[in-house]
Amino acid sequence: SSMGGLISLYALEEYPQAAEAYQNYLLQQPGLVDAYIQDLRGGALFSAGEYSAAAEAFRLALASPSTLDRIYIQLKMARAVALAGDTDTALALYNDADLRTADDYTHALIVLRKGQIYQGLGQTDQAIEMYRLAVDSYPRAYEAYSALEALDLLGVEVADLQRGLVDDGRTPPYGGKRLTPGSGGVSPGNLHQGSFGGPEVV
Repeated sequence: SSMGGLISLYALEEYPQAAEAYQNYLLQQPGLVDAYIQDLRGGALFSAGEYSAAAEAFRLALASPSTLDRIYIQLKMARAVALAGDTDTALALYNDADLRTADDYTHALIVLRKGQIYQGLGQTDQAIEMYRLAVDSYPRAYEAYSALEALDLLGVEVADLQRGLVDDGRTPPYGGKRLTPGSGGVSPGNLHQGSFGGPEVV
């Protein structure tokens, strides 16, 4: 298969077929672009709901030499691992990524995702702590708004001033900075939309 054909399958949302085509490409052309293909394969598997297999593909992408944004791939792996039910490993991956990035928008995404994991586990106090951290420390990040919504749903009071800072951060040109993979941070626009139109795994 040509690279264009592989991307076309993904763009057509033929995720299981795209994942299989990516695997076949790796078998025919080993070593050339393994990290890139594994990353694409992980995205296709994730979009097909095969979270454990997606996590493994992202792990293989991280194990292969490339110029890809390694923290971004690790965040995708953490998300897949979390949705596969291994929350301890997901939290460890998020904690590691948090230590290795200096980007506030990536920090904001990480604390939001950790809050969601804790909330899913019924650990409401830890979830609230993470959501508050996103709102208080990263009010200009889009993820702070999602954290604010989560706090509202949990009935947690948020000071009007902080609420205003978060709301103001959502309205360009004042804030709500959106970054792309490879630019040092994760874009809120990339949270749900992938490079080829599929749902994003971060």
